[in-house]
Amino acid sequence: MIYYFLDWGTPRLGYCFCAHKLMEGTMTFNYNKLWKLLIDRKMLKKDLMAKTSITGTTIAKMGRGEPVSLEVLGRICKALQVNIGDIVDYEEN
Repeated sequence: MIYYFLDWGTPRLGYCFCAHKLMEGTMTFNYNKLWKLLIDRKMLKKDLMAKTSITGTTIAKMGRGEPVSLEVLGRICKALQVNIGDIVDYEEN
């Protein structure tokens, strides 16, 4: 079975409305390591947003286990001085 989800992409000039295919058995991401790291450092999600210039929408996607760009993950790693494996795990459904 094939599922579709809609996403607003942000190309260089304006916005692009895209439909993405999700197939059964698709991958999800687990950001529990990131949330624990924030707790350990006594940081709120809004503090992370301010430090990395990421949006609430991106935080929400991460909360749902959806993929975010490597650029976003890189900014988080740089701000928290960690490696990508310290904040995210890949899970096969």
